[in-house]
Amino acid sequence: MLDEGHALRAADIDVIYTNGYGFPAWRGGPMFYADRVGLKKIYDRVSAFHQELGQRWAPSPLLAQLAKEGTTFKELDKRRAGSLVGTTS
Repeated sequence: MLDEGHALRAADIDVIYTNGYGFPAWRGGPMFYADRVGLKKIYDRVSAFHQELGQRWAPSPLLAQLAKEGTTFKELDKRRAGSLVGTTS
């Protein structure tokens, strides 16, 4: 959703999942939770599912990139917000 531009921020996905899909609010949403666990660890686990269960579990290119960089969705949100400063609609 983030990589394709359907969601502006990872935090937006967290709001949808906690308020609309019943993700435990105390975990802060799936993206926040993934940041806390570590994107490298999440990427490795999804990659294992991909090997075991097939294409449906292929890690997203964005997850792969962030895991490789050692960054977080929160940092991505900050970078994107900084790039929007001074732009007009």
